[in-house]
Amino acid sequence: MPLWTHQQRGLAYIANAIGRGARNICLAAPTGGGKSRIITELLHSTPGDIALYTDRRMLLKQLAEDLDREGVEYGIRAAGHEPALLRRIQLCMMQTEGSRFDNGQRSVHPADLVIIDEAHKMASDTMIQLDQEHLKQKPDRIKIGTTATPLGIGHFYDYLIVAGTNSELRECGALVPAMQYGP
Repeated sequence: MPLWTHQQRGLAYIANAIGRGARNICLAAPTGGGKSRIITELLHSTPGDIALYTDRRMLLKQLAEDLDREGVEYGIRAAGHEPALLRRIQLCMMQTEGSRFDNGQRSVHPADLVIIDEAHKMASDTMIQLDQEHLKQKPDRIKIGTTATPLGIGHFYDYLIVAGTNSELRECGALVPAMQYGP
């Protein structure tokens, strides 16, 4: 399935920002804008090791299903999952990684690219601590957060990319116009 125009533009803006030296990027797009597809494209196109963070089991399952459908090999770093620590892409549950790091059980995945899904919920002390550890391991690491709600995260990201508006999503068929018949 081809990328929508706003997804292509978002990916081009990310590449441009990285080329200009940005390392803490937030990509915002409305709900339904295909942020998961953008993440998958980043996984396919980025060399090196990648850590993809989420904070809910439902989202972990959804991301894993997306990656399976796309034929992406990955490990899961979350409670209740058998680790595959040598895979270059790791799907990480933030709470599990934070707990294991705090307890000295394991260090974070040495990632060149850290992707944080639902970035508006993941600028917590735990994620900041994990990100600092990623920076210690790889000082040139790139962090990309994705969200539909880029509020209250300015302390965690330096650069904002808006990939799509509700109008653009209606134009490409990702959203349908709402018809209201009563109050």
